[in-house]
Amino acid sequence: MTSIPSSTLSQRDASKIQALYCGWTVTLALALSACAAPSWHSPDAPSLVIPANWSSAALPNRGAASSDTNALAGWWQRFNDPLLSTLVTQALQANTSVRAAQAALQQARALRDVQSATLQPDLNAAGSARRARSAGIEARNTFQLGLDASWEIDVFGRQHSALNASEFDALAAQMTLADVQVS
Repeated sequence: MTSIPSSTLSQRDASKIQALYCGWTVTLALALSACAAPSWHSPDAPSLVIPANWSSAALPNRGAASSDTNALAGWWQRFNDPLLSTLVTQALQANTSVRAAQAALQQARALRDVQSATLQPDLNAAGSARRARSAGIEARNTFQLGLDASWEIDVFGRQHSALNASEFDALAAQMTLADVQVS
């Protein structure tokens, strides 16, 4: 800020100028902070190294996390005992905690699907037909058609971040279901 001789400005004018500078500084800071969008997925993020003697290393299908979860949730099937499988299946079907976890998983997946739909354009169509007759007047037909289209451009990544969050919520619900089944 350049200094202006105090003889040319009164104290009141100097405070107005200082308030104006502060206002512009705050406005500029808010405008620049609105341009920042967090990025949670970094392509050069370090990978996790798992030791060779990890407890689930002997599980089949190590390629996907969901197959690991399913293999751990079905641990009793390794015994090849039909009676044990029948008893565990009956227990899982009767367990209210498992049913609640399954419902939570379905809800999380549905919310993820709803969130992914916000990335697509929204189209709405409506139509109507009406026939009116008054006394002594010939019948009259009226037809109406309407079409609405809208699409929100995801400039700052809000919708993609919300979709990522809902995908992680669905994954957490899946892991919770597997945990309840193992318990």
